[in-house]
Amino acid sequence: MAESAGPLRAFSLARKTRRYFEQSYALNPRNPEVLADLAEFYEKAPGFMGGDAGHARRLRDELKGLEPAGAALPGASANLGSQ
Repeated sequence: MAESAGPLRAFSLARKTRRYFEQSYALNPRNPEVLADLAEFYEKAPGFMGGDAGHARRLRDELKGLEPAGAALPGASANLGSQ
C-alpha cells in the first residue's frame, strides 16, 4: 500500500508500520515472525522513513540465534496468497 501511495501518505504509513512492528517486538522480542518483519522493514525503508541497515542486521542476528540449525527464516519463502 505504501508503495502506491503519494509521498506524504507513504511517509505516514511507514511511520505507523514501524511503530506497530516495534510495539510487537517490545511485547515478544523472541517471536521469529516479529523479528523477521521488523528486520525487513528496517532493510527496505529509506533512512528518512525509519530504515536502518545496522538495526536490521542486529535483528537478523537475533533471529539466527532463535532458529535451529538449517531451519528457514520466517518470510524467506512466504506465500502470501495462501493465508
